[in-house]
Amino acid sequence: MATYLETLSNVRSWSDRDSTVLTDALIKTFLGYAADKAYRTLRVPSLETSLDFTVTSGDIIADSSNTGTEISMTIPSDLIEVIYIQKKGEGMVWYQKVDPRTFHDRYADKKSYQFYTRTGSTILLHGYINEGDVLEVHYYKRLPSIAATYTVNTSNYLTQTTSLSTMNR
Repeated sequence: MATYLETLSNVRSWSDRDSTVLTDALIKTFLGYAADKAYRTLRVPSLETSLDFTVTSGDIIADSSNTGTEISMTIPSDLIEVIYIQKKGEGMVWYQKVDPRTFHDRYADKKSYQFYTRTGSTILLHGYINEGDVLEVHYYKRLPSIAATYTVNTSNYLTQTTSLSTMNR
């Protein structure tokens, strides 16, 4: 397995570009894109996670009793791909992702009344949503950076030591 510096060198060698053209920051960005693509393709079950989002009045973009509600939700920083979004306790599921143009076009053909789109760092949802509703976002997450460090402190050290078990011979 190559080290990070060997990987940088291999990418520069493969692309036939030196560090003035292909900087470390660019290679890091490209490797991040490649990892994200692998995560989306592989869909590893252990990378599935859920996050609860409580709707506040500031999240509501448009509210109409006959056309439904539109809300804006900030996406989690480790989101790779949405699996589904559901309103907890009511069985209402958002599974249809549409492009932003279709989302805003009231006359566009959509399969269901609950649909969503991603624009930048937000997810826009449409459906019957009220302030105070709790939405569960189930998604594939990104692993921490290869260069990430883990700070050991009293609380996480004690948590680890209490969960360790020993093998008996």
